[in-house]
Amino acid sequence: MLNPKTVVVIGEKGPNYQFLQAQNKYSGKLYSVQIDEKEIPGIESLGIKNYRSLEEVPGHIDLLIVAVPRQIAPLIASQAIQRKVNGIHFFTAGFEETGEEIGNKLQDDLMKILKDNDTPVIGPNCMGIYNKKLSLRFHQAQNFSSEHNTLKGLNLSLLSQSGTHGVNVTVGAQRKGINVARSISFGNALLVNECDLLEYLINDKSTDMIAFYLEGVKDGRRFLKLINSSKKPIIIWKGGRSKAGARAVASHTASMASNAVIWDQLIKDAGGISVNSLDELINVAILFNNQKYRVSNNLALITMTGGQSVAITDAFEDHGFIIPQLSNRSYKQLEKFYNVIGGSYRNPFDAGATINKEMDNFKRILDIIGKDNNIKGGLVIDINTRIYTDNVNEFKSFLKLLNSFRNKHKMPVILVIHTLTSTLTMTDRDDNSRENVSAETSQFATDQAFPVFNSFNDAARAMSLVASHKLDANI
Repeated sequence: MLNPKTVVVIGEKGPNYQFLQAQNKYSGKLYSVQIDEKEIPGIESLGIKNYRSLEEVPGHIDLLIVAVPRQIAPLIASQAIQRKVNGIHFFTAGFEETGEEIGNKLQDDLMKILKDNDTPVIGPNCMGIYNKKLSLRFHQAQNFSSEHNTLKGLNLSLLSQSGTHGVNVTVGAQRKGINVARSISFGNALLVNECDLLEYLINDKSTDMIAFYLEGVKDGRRFLKLINSSKKPIIIWKGGRSKAGARAVASHTASMASNAVIWDQLIKDAGGISVNSLDELINVAILFNNQKYRVSNNLALITMTGGQSVAITDAFEDHGFIIPQLSNRSYKQLEKFYNVIGGSYRNPFDAGATINKEMDNFKRILDIIGKDNNIKGGLVIDINTRIYTDNVNEFKSFLKLLNSFRNKHKMPVILVIHTLTSTLTMTDRDDNSRENVSAETSQFATDQAFPVFNSFNDAARAMSLVASHKLDANI
């Protein structure tokens, strides 16, 4: 069901026809089952053949997407089993997560019908399956993946108890240069749960790293054992960490919350990475995706102004990184050309006055850093967007030098591009804004396979999580 050749959507309604519209580029066979006479013309206008029952649908059905009212969901489950479909996705909601007696009864009825059958079931109360290779989607926004060819590196697969987060991570990760192979929203996890799906992805050849949005775990012991056995990075965002969040979790997917401190330690001990937000999840994935060379301690930090040199150092030391001084030999080389009027080269580097538009000076600085034995963990550089806006070709040369540095010296290079400190002659212009310039500059660098972050704290937090990860080998 995760790699279906034939998909049937039952109960889809207009005007949006969400699941049918989302499959406009699906590579397999797509059919509809709908008996409402008012809906059939809209379905057929999409060029999709509609049938009035599952029995009428020709051939074998690999995936049945169920979007019917909850009261008839058990009936559809019985029909699907009789039809011998390969798998069922219940988009239908209104079960145990409501806390209502009728919701609990209907979920019990579903379980009685399905539990003694081998048919896998995703859901209920979920958005279902995204498979990039097949162009199988649960939201049209996920079309981003087929419209951009700059995605490089590892394949990320996501497991999410929230459909919204499933869409946001899928699209957001791709905008950051990460290829998303799969995304599975599994909701209440009535039969197929997070452990079943994790085990599948651990063995899936199209998946290189795994991410979660979880609200609860059905089998904690098995879950931790699977994480520990995985040779792939596993990033886990757990919802319901606060008391109010726990209440929201119960009403969203009927999951039980857990103590945040205990949870984080268990995940860390098992070898996973626990994150606290959508942004953190994607930031960590960015580093794994670009981790040709491993992040470690003893960093070199470069900014273009004095205040930023202080801010970047505080951020990284707060997250446990060492920012060492360079060797005396390096300082003797730097003092020959470095402009110390309004600048400093002690590490952090306040390099704006020295680099300006002088690529030769920038190259000399990088060469000295790369050969200094005190710097082993990587280079973090604060990018002023003016380099990009003044001359794109110069910015290309700038990135080319950074790429040569990381390949020659086997060290990661991390870029930080702040929206608030992006310079447009120190103010916005009528024809542009700091936000637009920052986004454009960040996307340009991302397309050149550089990890780009919006703040020093974001970069430092993500780097600290990746640096402490159990995988010692390059990914």
